[in-house]
Amino acid sequence: MRSFDFSQNTNLYLTTQERTDFGKQSQEMHRYKALFLENGLDMPNQLPDYLPALLELSAALPPEQAGKVLGIIRPRVELLRTRFIEAKLPHAFLLDIVLTETAGLEVKP
Repeated sequence: MRSFDFSQNTNLYLTTQERTDFGKQSQEMHRYKALFLENGLDMPNQLPDYLPALLELSAALPPEQAGKVLGIIRPRVELLRTRFIEAKLPHAFLLDIVLTETAGLEVKP
């Protein structure tokens, strides 16, 4: 079975999904880093676009702040889910759960 974590299209680093524009990727990476810093957290040993780290950040925040973070990452999570389905990876259901459970918390960025 193909592993999702080493593929450019299906890894859990959200800014690698569209590597054609490195300037945009850099700006998006900075935006994710700012989310951590604005909420009093820093992940010096982790890239800020790593989905598990962003979900961990959301879990540590009050619902309104978590909703803001989740609203920002939702389009990338949806794209990742689509790519998991296209690649026939069984992990897509985990993203279904994330998207379903967080829908009520979302605040549009």
